[in-house]
Amino acid sequence: MNQITPDRHHHIHIPVSGTTTLIAGQEHIPAKLEYLSFSGLRCRTAPGALAKLEHMVEGVKLADLPALHVTPRQIDGDVISATYDNRELAGRITASYIELFQSTKG
Repeated sequence: MNQITPDRHHHIHIPVSGTTTLIAGQEHIPAKLEYLSFSGLRCRTAPGALAKLEHMVEGVKLADLPALHVTPRQIDGDVISATYDNRELAGRITASYIELFQSTKG
């Protein structure tokens, strides 16, 4: 394992509530976030929303933040797990999303 870029299994998965948009070519597919990490995410679409598009997913958009390129890693029905292609940029965007939309108040 590289000490600078840890293996993806060493990233903490942060349970989140919120929505995202999967990008598959010209199609934008709404999805409910299940978890985020600094290396990827898992989300759930409406039943059948991924049909015929699951292997075309190439990006994800978190709120109004810049879109991120992703590589799908696992697709199980309406649940998709994907890793970010540019982890440095994704880390900054993921941190911003968590800070802006997932911080606990109190």
